[in-house]
Amino acid sequence: MSTTIYTQSGPLSKALTAGNSNAIDWAALEILELLPVADGRYAAGEGGAYAPNRLFLMPYCEGGAGAAFSMRIIGWRAFSQPGDRKQVSIPYLICELACVACNVGGPSAPIMTPPYPNIMAPTERVCDDVVLALGSLGCGPSGPGFINSAGAGSDIPASALVDLGGCQLFQFDFKTTGPVTANCLWARA
Repeated sequence: MSTTIYTQSGPLSKALTAGNSNAIDWAALEILELLPVADGRYAAGEGGAYAPNRLFLMPYCEGGAGAAFSMRIIGWRAFSQPGDRKQVSIPYLICELACVACNVGGPSAPIMTPPYPNIMAPTERVCDDVVLALGSLGCGPSGPGFINSAGAGSDIPASALVDLGGCQLFQFDFKTTGPVTANCLWARA
């Protein structure tokens, strides 16, 4: 008897839909009573029970080739005492990726005018160098997480497959230096 494992495969979306991040430090993480879905924060599934176990990631930034930034994926899980209706959401680090932009930029078609809500701008560049800085890419039931990166200067877009570790919500967080704004293309995998 053979078992086939099916995964979701959909189009990429921007992690931050309201614009790229220019944060110079990580967002403060605290235990919260109510954690709504917000820009950069997504429900992993229905109460965490039916959730894709992995994310496909392609970090990018607005900045020149060689621009560097860091990106974190934060997981959130609900906690409550038995019989208590009050719940709190507790954050934890899934992984931190160090990213370097390459020469491959967004399309420069004449029909493009700012803002660019659904596509990359000509001044935005995907990364060709992505490395794991902290945390884990995971090892889910569909196989281990991984980074596919040819390295800085290769101009081959890098990607990562990250296990969510059963979180109920996940959040993208960015840390930049210099004149760089960061974001990520992602899909459930």
